[in-house]
Amino acid sequence: MDSLKETFTCNLVEKEILEVTLYQVDLMTKMMIGSLHDVSLNNLQNNDILTYDTATGEWINKEWSDIAIETEFVYNEIPTLLFGETKKFQTTHVYKPGTLQVLLNGIKEKNITEHAGYQTFSLPIDFEIDDNIEISYIKD
Repeated sequence: MDSLKETFTCNLVEKEILEVTLYQVDLMTKMMIGSLHDVSLNNLQNNDILTYDTATGEWINKEWSDIAIETEFVYNEIPTLLFGETKKFQTTHVYKPGTLQVLLNGIKEKNITEHAGYQTFSLPIDFEIDDNIEISYIKD
């Protein structure tokens, strides 16, 4: 499969190293999957997926809509400076505690004070008009 090519574009906000691992996967037909000893296929529908059932020790097919998937998105934004404050900022959404990252002039700020409610935070220094602040967090 030398002709298989993938192109990826990454726009990074954080100044950290990103590692990407690509795997080549061989596709299996319905007959190949059904012949496996630990797979139980019943009433196949378009877009079914396989899930593992620990009670039976088998892979079973389920409709995509029956699967609960938990997703977390990273929000990137410029925070709002609170009126009358020089160190306190507000995010657009409430964020999960411990997920807020602040870049002050492109450098990750380590001394952030997160406030109760997790939608505001403070920096240890006064914010200057020329300063550039970017944040990223996971919405709660």
